[in-house]
Amino acid sequence: LVAGVLPGLGPALRAARVDVVRVLGSHGAGSTGGRPSHVRRWLVAAQIAGSTAFLAIAALFAQSYGRISSEDFGFDRRRLLVANVDPSSHGYDAVRAERYFGELLARVRATPGVTNVALSDLPAFVMGFKTKMRASLPSATCVSDGCPAYPTMSVGPGYFSTMGIAVTAGREFGRESDSGGVIVNQTLARLLWPAGQGVGETLRLDDTVSVARSVTVVGIAAKAYTRGADPEPPGLYVQIGPRQFEGGLTLL
Repeated sequence: LVAGVLPGLGPALRAARVDVVRVLGSHGAGSTGGRPSHVRRWLVAAQIAGSTAFLAIAALFAQSYGRISSEDFGFDRRRLLVANVDPSSHGYDAVRAERYFGELLARVRATPGVTNVALSDLPAFVMGFKTKMRASLPSATCVSDGCPAYPTMSVGPGYFSTMGIAVTAGREFGRESDSGGVIVNQTLARLLWPAGQGVGETLRLDDTVSVARSVTVVGIAAKAYTRGADPEPPGLYVQIGPRQFEGGLTLL
């Protein structure tokens, strides 16, 4: 539209204002001045250059859309519905919010056509800063701020089956409390345990808010592009706790 229609609007409007009878009666005398206009030449060149640029941009957009629409992001986006819910904005404390989400999950799970339902602190492809948590092996020599920090998502039971993200080893979080467990993605598992182990190993976590604690790796999640179209960085998943219920959560 921009390349084909917009450049032609100006000449069309100018042509509509021409007195055809007068121009034909005088054989066009005075209508062009007998010499080509430099301004007209410049406008024609600008229209051709602009139309070419817009057509190239449109082709690139179409190519990108075709690639993204067929890209495998590692989760089932075709059957996924996402809703952001924030009971705290209505005065709910963490206890009431947790009870509210429990009843909400039960209702949604009973809805015909729903096969899985779960909670997470962030939806896929959300904009903003990543939550990070420092993680290290028990044998690591780093302490506190010296340990590497990895992107961390807080998720509830059934998150991976709801998202359609494969768990390549171990299991995902159960309905019982798994606060002492952690799930890492394949990228982090290869970084920490190049030999291929991971499930059952111990990690030391430090979120700079609570005291550092030791957790057990209960599962390894397959690669999923949940934070953008770039290759997934090393990351981990922890189970949703009271602190997450103090703010908004994402219903999947």
